[in-house]
Amino acid sequence: MFEFLDDEWRGFALCAETDPDLWFPDMGGRSPQAKAICAVCAVREPCLAWAVDNREPYGIWGGLSADERKKLRIRRNRAAS
Repeated sequence: MFEFLDDEWRGFALCAETDPDLWFPDMGGRSPQAKAICAVCAVREPCLAWAVDNREPYGIWGGLSADERKKLRIRRNRAAS
């Protein structure tokens, strides 16, 4: 795992090399292409952590949609209780 300062990980993200629309499907839409790119991205974990920590309400981040990230936060909160 890489150690990054602040948002330095963004400079290594594969999504920066692709069409931005791929990462923001229509409301309720899916983006298997974006998730496939995330699956092989070296900075998937810090990307997902950033999106979860900041409650990012839109798009695919770290391979998860907004709904998937919300479910992840709920599971983590329950596990911490």
